[in-house]
Amino acid sequence: MAGSFDQEAIVALMAAVKTIPAKTGSWRSNVQFHEPIAAPTALPALALWIGPIEPIGAVSGLAEASGRVTVMGRIYVANAQVADDKIEQQVLTLMSALLGAFAGAFALGGEAMCVDLLGAYGQKLTATPAFIPHDGATYRGAEVTVPIIIDPLWTEAP
Repeated sequence: MAGSFDQEAIVALMAAVKTIPAKTGSWRSNVQFHEPIAAPTALPALALWIGPIEPIGAVSGLAEASGRVTVMGRIYVANAQVADDKIEQQVLTLMSALLGAFAGAFALGGEAMCVDLLGAYGQKLTATPAFIPHDGATYRGAEVTVPIIIDPLWTEAP
């Protein structure tokens, strides 16, 4: 049996995740919900996509396994060739705004128990500044990890 994290629950989760960046007002319409192949055409830009999915014993019961669905992402701020002090400030501002928006959406609804803000079940909500090589260019920005705890994820026993 698949459990309750089925197509309907996945669609609902992705719809909830997609609303979060809009709360910051930082990216306007420059948000992608897939891992990009091409470099961003306008900056700042945000890309979010699905990452690892795994069971978590600390939340699971005897009949159902709960787990973590990770949303990965990148914040693109500037071409690294023009990086300066103001860009570092912009990177930190966007990181804080995005993580703050996900922290404010602690309970996404549906099967989502919570965004694991503090890492209670392993991975915590993070944004790490980085130089991001992409499509022949290097950007200054951040790598983002959003761990979402799903309860229940799969059925273990009928």
